[in-house]
Amino acid sequence: LDELGQCDRSKLQLCLLGMAALLEQTPVLRCTCWPLAALLQRAGGGPLCNNHTALQSKPLLMRREQQRQAEVAQNDRDMWFSELWPPGRIAYFRPVKELSWFCGWAQRSTAWTAEWARPEDLQEIIISYRSVELHFPNIILDAYSKAAKDLA
Repeated sequence: LDELGQCDRSKLQLCLLGMAALLEQTPVLRCTCWPLAALLQRAGGGPLCNNHTALQSKPLLMRREQQRQAEVAQNDRDMWFSELWPPGRIAYFRPVKELSWFCGWAQRSTAWTAEWARPEDLQEIIISYRSVELHFPNIILDAYSKAAKDLA
C-alpha cells in the first residue's frame, strides 16, 4: 500500500502498465505483441521506477511526498501526545470519612462530598486497587446518595 501511496500514476495508467506487463510475460504473446506492449507501457507513463531519484526529477511529486511524510509524522505525534480534556464542568466525589476494618486491611467510606474540579486537577490519574474499588457501581451509588443528602 505504501508503494501505491507514493505512486504518481493514475489508475488507468497502472492498468495499462499491468496489461503491458501481462503481454510481455506471456511467452506465446511476447514475440507477436511486443509493439502493443510497448504502446501500452508508453501510454501508462513509461516503466515504473520507485527510487528516490525518480521523485527528485519531478519537483511536484517530491513536494507532495514531503507533505505526505510531514502529515504522517504530525498524525503520529498527535496520536501519542494529544491532550484529552473533559467537556463541561466536572463533579468530583471524594470520601470525607472512612472506617477501617480488620486492622486497616479494609476500608468503608461513610461520608462523601461533591466538589467542582477543574480539568487541570485531573491531569494525573493514579490507578490503585482502592481507586478501582471506589468506581464499583454500588459504591458510586452510595457516594451519590450521601453527597446529595449533605447538599440538601
